[in-house]
Amino acid sequence: MKDWTIMVYMAGDNNLSENMAFSLEDIRNVVASSRSSTEKINILTFFDSNSLTAPTIYTDYSDGEAKAHEITATDLYHTLKNTRLSDTLPDEIIREGNSASAFSIMNFVRWCIETQKRTAENYAIIFSGHSFGFHGTSLLRDANSGGFMTLFKLRWALEKINKDYLGKKIGILGFDSCVMSMIEIGFELKDVAETLVASEGSLPNSGWSYAPMLKSMIEKFNENLDKDKPRASSYFDSGQYSKELAKNFVTAYIKQHKKLVVGGRSIDIAAWDLDKVPRLAGEINRLGSELDKFFYLPDKVEKGQLTNDDIAAFQELKKIILQAHYDTQTYMHEQCIDIKDFCKRLIIELKFIEKEGRGTVFNDLKQICKDIIAAVDECVLKSGFCGDEYQFSNGISLYFPWSFLTFELTDFRYRYLLINRGQGNYKADSFYDLQGVGKDWYIFLFHYLTRVTMRLARKRKFDGEDKEQIPAIENISGDNPIWSKDHSIWSKDNAFWNRSNPSASRSNPSASRSNPSASRSNSSASRSNPSASRGEMGDYIFYFSRYKNFELRWDVNGFADEFKFDADFEK
Repeated sequence: MKDWTIMVYMAGDNNLSENMAFSLEDIRNVVASSRSSTEKINILTFFDSNSLTAPTIYTDYSDGEAKAHEITATDLYHTLKNTRLSDTLPDEIIREGNSASAFSIMNFVRWCIETQKRTAENYAIIFSGHSFGFHGTSLLRDANSGGFMTLFKLRWALEKINKDYLGKKIGILGFDSCVMSMIEIGFELKDVAETLVASEGSLPNSGWSYAPMLKSMIEKFNENLDKDKPRASSYFDSGQYSKELAKNFVTAYIKQHKKLVVGGRSIDIAAWDLDKVPRLAGEINRLGSELDKFFYLPDKVEKGQLTNDDIAAFQELKKIILQAHYDTQTYMHEQCIDIKDFCKRLIIELKFIEKEGRGTVFNDLKQICKDIIAAVDECVLKSGFCGDEYQFSNGISLYFPWSFLTFELTDFRYRYLLINRGQGNYKADSFYDLQGVGKDWYIFLFHYLTRVTMRLARKRKFDGEDKEQIPAIENISGDNPIWSKDHSIWSKDNAFWNRSNPSASRSNPSASRSNPSASRSNSSASRSNPSASRGEMGDYIFYFSRYKNFELRWDVNGFADEFKFDADFEK
């Protein structure tokens, strides 16, 4: 039995098809150049191309050469092993080669393990394709079927794969796609894999550098695991093997892309230990709870206990968060933050007001920020970056939008993530129903974006009489219908904000990922389009949005643990 079986799932029925064809050639060349490369690893690929004539192909490189297998409808029937579905195959299964189907993933793994008999001591699954963080609206998008994968379906498929085919957790779960290195995603997938390799920001259409990454992996085998030396079982049982190779992927990827930053390329990538995710999620929840107590003050208002100190802390912390948020490394159209960088920026702002004797009320907040930084360092095995766009990346991002409108339009997906709703809680009609470990961060976002940073409308005249604007502190009350999510202005059923409204819909060509001017989080981007890296920026966002105000240094690259001393953080 070999040490590793690496399964690469390329969802290429979109604008990435040609890039993935090059990646397949890279893999073939690695195998052909060194027959010893497959002595310890099995390498198998799934490729669904954008060609109307080319078939969806499974390829097995495990014997030192490429053996392609064209899938047929008969193959797809085996996918339903031990599922709870009826005997009737869903339409998405009959449509051969739909890479956005969870069943296609399961069928590919079944082929690798049962048909090709490529069992191993450890397993890696790498997904290559489009994605857009927790939104799921472009994950592994298939242009022919018009479908995409949701995180729920992906987690369900991986749970079935572990149980029915692998008999253990996936050793390395990789995402060769955009903005998947989020704490929300890590929490969703923490029970299906030992390690995660993904990027906080966007990837170029060329994707991962499979040739150098696989070569580096093979070299690591030869260096640490000579076939003539006995291997301690504890090394495998502890997951240390997976961690070392996940770190090796990061190192090899950054080493390759350092050569390209002079051309304007910016990328980041990180490897996580998924066992450490629950602690980090809990610390982020503490942060949300601590911040929220300064902003949500209806109890004190109702009881007449609101003091000037409360109001002063309210105003002080609002400015601190806004400044820290503005300075922080961001991703996904500025809607996600690097959580470690954000905490460091918060500490900087808190240090400043401490010098003026006004910061003692925030002592607990400062300590929580330090605890989060420690938890990130424990969770992230290796984090690297190249170029100026992601130069303050540390490996894990967190959803933190700028406006309530953004929050409201994404709420239907964000609320139902495991980190928010909790296991088995599928109703969650309001945030008071949420039971997840991260629900306090969710509640903080709602209160902060509605009661703190939202600017009130101008006053109006009613019956010829001037009505003064409601005082800000009174507006904090949760009973005020203006701030209710059920209020018609903010309701998802309101025609103006409804997703079916062409001007606000993701199906709108001008706002859609089918827009050729978007990115690899966009399913129809093009390498010839300057703003069309798998990245987060369409033309409008690139030229006109509030964008990162970082010093532009094309030669900035390396790994987060090499930059322990931020110039202003250590003052």
